[in-house]
Amino acid sequence: MTYPDPNDSSAPRPTPGGHEAPPIESGSNSGPVLDFPSAPVPPPYNMPPQFGPPPGYGPPPYPPPQFGPPPQFGPPMGYPQPPMYSPAYPTQPATNGMAIGSLVTSIVSLVGAPFSLMCFGVITIPASIVGAVLGIVALNQLKQRPQNGRGLAIAGIAVGGVALVVNIVVLVLFGYALSQSTHPSGYTGV
Repeated sequence: MTYPDPNDSSAPRPTPGGHEAPPIESGSNSGPVLDFPSAPVPPPYNMPPQFGPPPGYGPPPYPPPQFGPPPQFGPPMGYPQPPMYSPAYPTQPATNGMAIGSLVTSIVSLVGAPFSLMCFGVITIPASIVGAVLGIVALNQLKQRPQNGRGLAIAGIAVGGVALVVNIVVLVLFGYALSQSTHPSGYTGV
């Protein structure tokens, strides 16, 4: 195989991005010629086929495993034993549901006091009584259980009592106003 002279300007040049073979020195090729076979070389016929590593190679034989309890690890010497359970966040006791219900019912009956005239106190007076009773029941439950809500229960009792008084005063004033009004026919109600 011959290569073009690099100093010859008439020789074709490779395209950009292509690769050019390195120039060969003067025509002597003194290197060895390697001839690779096209097929795999068969093993010698006098040796039996080998499977696995030759004898003497590979990991050394180990004794069979010993079964028993797993090793016990503890804290390093000089350190105390860690606690068995430590929660990430401290837990707080739940709030008593009766205390919440007491305060909510008492507030609803107090807010509804001006509207008690529409139904003559049929809803708001019993609601204020229920709020106070729920507060008393919640206080009794809180004496027996470790729960939160003592302040809610006391507030439910207080607001329920105030709502009951306000509802009764509103109904008495409404009744008095009705008795003092004059009827178009001249009837004064007495």
